[in-house]
Amino acid sequence: GYTFYEQGFNALDPATGVPVHGSIFPSVSSPEHTYEMAPSYTANNAVLLDSTVTNGMLTLVTPVAFSKLSFLVAAGNGSPAIGYTVRHADGTTDTGTFVAPDWFNGSSPAVIVNGRASVPEHAIIDVNSGNPRMSSADITLAHTGSAVTDIGLAYNSGGGHAAVFAVSGS
Repeated sequence: GYTFYEQGFNALDPATGVPVHGSIFPSVSSPEHTYEMAPSYTANNAVLLDSTVTNGMLTLVTPVAFSKLSFLVAAGNGSPAIGYTVRHADGTTDTGTFVAPDWFNGSSPAVIVNGRASVPEHAIIDVNSGNPRMSSADITLAHTGSAVTDIGLAYNSGGGHAAVFAVSGS
């Protein structure tokens, strides 16, 4: 019943909401992390994972070698563990798990959204409350000499729903 809205949607508090589509911004908690939002919010642009939708895929448009990846994530009704398989151009993989922090009071906030929409009531709530949040979930890669081509994501355990909105690499 609740969802994010884009900055500018709330006319009374236009600075609240997720960053504007296509924008590039630094993380609040880790300014060395930058994320770029999807070019449009009218198309499929995030990976949602839960006990019903258990797998998703991110494919890099331009494969690049990285030593670390940072996922821009948020979860509702819990902090689920998300498994990942990072595939490289040379056929190697990196695997592991990260936690998607809950969107309320979650750790490592990258964006403090400061409001959410209540779908059933058509209302905007929790404005300027410090919540909800989008957080950083960082991983270190072992195979740093080969370009990352895609990233498989899987819901492993925990409650709620998790969404991956962007990935940043260094």
